Amino acid sequence: MRVLEYIHRPNKTEVGVGTNTNDSYLKLAPAIETSPIFTMNTEEFFYNAEYHRNCLFKAVKYTSGGKEYRLTKLGAVKSSIKIECGDEMIFRRIETGEETIKQLDIIHYNKTMAYSSSKGKYTLVYPERLPNWNVEGTSFYAIFKGTQCEIVISFLENRHKRSDSPDETALYSITIGENIFNGSTLYINLEGSMPILEEKSKWQLNEFKIDTK
Repeated sequence: MRVLEYIHRPNKTEVGVGTNTNDSYLKLAPAIETSPIFTMNTEEFFYNAEYHRNCLFKAVKYTSGGKEYRLTKLGAVKSSIKIECGDEMIFRRIETGEETIKQLDIIHYNKTMAYSSSKGKYTLVYPERLPNWNVEGTSFYAIFKGTQCEIVISFLENRHKRSDSPDETALYSITIGENIFNGSTLYINLEGSMPILEEKSKWQLNEFKIDTK
């Protein structure tokens, strides 16, 4: 038996409502081109056991302005299934030799996300979840790479993300211990008694082979 697994961690744009669009989508990992987890240009159902629902998706190759792969039909799915930024969407394609089973699991987390806007400047998603939060920032202790350290998040400026954006976005700096954070994405996991800082890729592809004999 072969199990193909694609883990996607949606950002705010993907789970939000896009401007001038009637459908939302996931921007897939480039490696999806060589993976059979999705059948390109074909509508497929993935079963979600939590909501007892078959979820319809369609993976497409989008080439306007460059090559990328998108998983469309997300708008209809998230109208009845809760998906938030920071959650993990786990798509599985299970090939038993007799049939192909397609599943979708959604793992919900209590997290705050920091996404790089420019070098050293970050937009925050769900900052109100952070300890002692206010608009000027906050400081708290967390675990980072197995070590407890102080985290300082400080307000820098309000800025339009694009020239046509009607609203301004608050940008922050992040200091971990004595070091200024300059990574692309930081997940602050607030599930336990002390926050845990995680640097994770937006996506992950796995393949398992299971001997059922």
